[in-house]
Amino acid sequence: MKFDFPADLRPSSVEEREEFYRKSFPREFIEDKLDRWDRFVPVVDVGSDSTRYRPRFKQYKGKLVRINEFEDLDDLKSKIVDYAPEDLYYATTIEKEDRIETNPEKELVFDLDPENVECKNCERKKKYLEGTAEEYVFCDECFGEVAEETRQLFSFLKNHFSDLQLVYSGRGFHIHVEDMEAFRMDREDRRELAGKVAKEFPIDPAITAGEKDLMRLPGSLHGLVSKIVTPMEPSELSDPERILEVVGQPEFRQVE
Repeated sequence: MKFDFPADLRPSSVEEREEFYRKSFPREFIEDKLDRWDRFVPVVDVGSDSTRYRPRFKQYKGKLVRINEFEDLDDLKSKIVDYAPEDLYYATTIEKEDRIETNPEKELVFDLDPENVECKNCERKKKYLEGTAEEYVFCDECFGEVAEETRQLFSFLKNHFSDLQLVYSGRGFHIHVEDMEAFRMDREDRRELAGKVAKEFPIDPAITAGEKDLMRLPGSLHGLVSKIVTPMEPSELSDPERILEVVGQPEFRQVE
């Protein structure tokens, strides 16, 4: 697999990922979910995109592994350290214990990534790479554009919701809506909202519509670019170069 990223971003090794989770397990973000949700389900990707994974987990390449059971946070940490995952997600549907619901509560999220922005520079790079890396190419130009689109979308959403969290995903941005009425939106309303917003902003409409159930966990490592998934202030979006160079740098990148 070939990659082309700005700011010397690169995939993490399995050893770097293990060290990160051993030292920087995102405990506070998981505790927040556990406090507010009935059930929290972490999901790992052992290394599908980078093809870097422990040999004993080869059968999980290309799959997502749900960690449905763990005794406590220490037990969960030991499992995640053992997987040393490329990506750590969580299920956005709030599952009820021993109960199946026709319209379960689900977190409303907007996902904006550089590949959703038309970029002639990246199109040239993709042709040079012979089409082998379409999902793994972005540049500082399209990153700057998606940062500005995120700023505008955040401002738009503030007119409709009161509790928003902005997160730098490592490649793009997520806007999490924490208002309870957003959690209770039904499928039809989510699809309608996703369609309207997608006409104006470069979001992944399937995520906003609730058709995809996973999001990156804040505090986790985006192993494809070696960046920490980091909450930010909207004002920081005005300096995309700083985001690429400084925000979310794990310890093993700081010593390079």
